[in-house]
Amino acid sequence: MLPAVRKLDKLLADYERLRQKLKEYEALVQARRAQVADRLPRVAGSIKAHFAASLRHRRQAAGLTQADAAAIAGLTQPQWSAYELGVVSNPGLDHLIAMAAALGIKVGELLDAGSADTGRTRRRPGKG
Repeated sequence: MLPAVRKLDKLLADYERLRQKLKEYEALVQARRAQVADRLPRVAGSIKAHFAASLRHRRQAAGLTQADAAAIAGLTQPQWSAYELGVVSNPGLDHLIAMAAALGIKVGELLDAGSADTGRTRRRPGKG
């Protein structure tokens, strides 16, 4: 067999091996996308519920009624109530900033995982 033919045969074998690996990779990517798609609604629901509970907890801790907090934030009481009930779960940045300011906290505190339960932010290990 000529060297050029051997080289071509090797290249074709390498090409087929790479094509097979690509198919396997694409199958893995497809499976991972399906896993993420299945989890997304559960995670979104959890975040929505947490935000509503955190907002309610922070408002109560500040000693404000929904109407008072809403007025300070420049919102209506029904808007504030909808956020606390989780009916409206995707507030715009301007509303988040206004709600946090009305409660005297940082925006991140409304979204912090420890805030709804304890009123304190959760500390990372090793951060004191």
